[in-house]
Amino acid sequence: MEIKYLIIIIAVVAIGLAIGISLVVLHSRKKKKGQEILPAYVKGLNYMIEGDLERAIECFKATVRADTDNIDAYIKLGDIMRRQNRLETATKIHRELLIRKELTLPLRKEILRSLIEDYKESRFYDKALQAIEELIKLDSKDLWAREVQLQVYEAKGDWDKAFEALRNLRRLKQAKEQYDDLLALYKVEAAQKLFRKGKEKEGRIRLREALKIDPVCVSAYFYLGDSYIRENRAEDAIEVWRKFVRKLPQYSHLVFDRLREVLFRIGSFGELETILQELHSENPDNQEVAFALVELKESKGAIREAVDLCEQILEKDPNSSRARMYLIRLYSRKGDKSKALSLTMDFVQQNLSAPTFYECQVCGYRSQSPLWHCPKCGAWKSFNIERRLFEIN
Repeated sequence: MEIKYLIIIIAVVAIGLAIGISLVVLHSRKKKKGQEILPAYVKGLNYMIEGDLERAIECFKATVRADTDNIDAYIKLGDIMRRQNRLETATKIHRELLIRKELTLPLRKEILRSLIEDYKESRFYDKALQAIEELIKLDSKDLWAREVQLQVYEAKGDWDKAFEALRNLRRLKQAKEQYDDLLALYKVEAAQKLFRKGKEKEGRIRLREALKIDPVCVSAYFYLGDSYIRENRAEDAIEVWRKFVRKLPQYSHLVFDRLREVLFRIGSFGELETILQELHSENPDNQEVAFALVELKESKGAIREAVDLCEQILEKDPNSSRARMYLIRLYSRKGDKSKALSLTMDFVQQNLSAPTFYECQVCGYRSQSPLWHCPKCGAWKSFNIERRLFEIN
């Protein structure tokens, strides 16, 4: 009996020793494995930052071969594939990660963000929107998701959805008075889509909605008049544009040609002069209105009045090249060739003696001296020093 118990005790001790040895070996292997994984992963991140994508791929592949639970390495690997335009592979990697169980909320959100970028880059906008909705369900206050959702709706040209998305984003940012101009422009784009389908009335409703949101929405006035013209409602178009030039005289030049054409067509060309005279009286410093009036006077043959207007412009702005060019043309039409020639020579001399400059081809910075390093944007050798530029004042 004693021998039997002794054998049992020896067996138990042997098993214990075997387990202990196995645990020690396993621990040392895991430690070694971790030591191998960490440098590869860190190297991959560094290569990614440096832009060496091929080496980054090698490192992340080595990482996931050694540790299939390193989700972040998989995510980064997919992101690099997208940057290399290997969109199908990138999408496959990110989509398969979402199948995994027991993903933490931050990891699931990060995977979804990468997948959304994959779909966006592939122009799979509907799939991108589905993934965005899933991300918003996980976190309704995720600003990134809301902003990307807006970008996707814009890319799709779904302006009604973009409008709602921007309103939601604005509420989330607590920016009540911001984005009115953009919301109005979404309405204008929606109107344009309706116009292309021949739905003039529905389009005009959108434009009026735009003007309620942003009363100084230039494009809404512009296209509203055009819509009335397409339906042969000249009087309504004139009324819209008349209101526009009074409300926003600084942009009035955008509709002068349209007004001139419509008024001429209905036999009310003289009304344009009345409108321009009133605008000029109300806004004497607005050169666009003044020049429109000069052209109108010239077209009527009222050369002396057109010359007077140009002289008035030059009194306020002696460097106005446009006024000088009009004067040259007006004196030529008047038959005063010597005056026209004298003005021409003065104009040429003034601009030939004007300061010249060199311009940065990156940011547009100008310098009167040649430069090889832009002080504004920091670009090197960005100035075209082969020739100097000059600008007509």
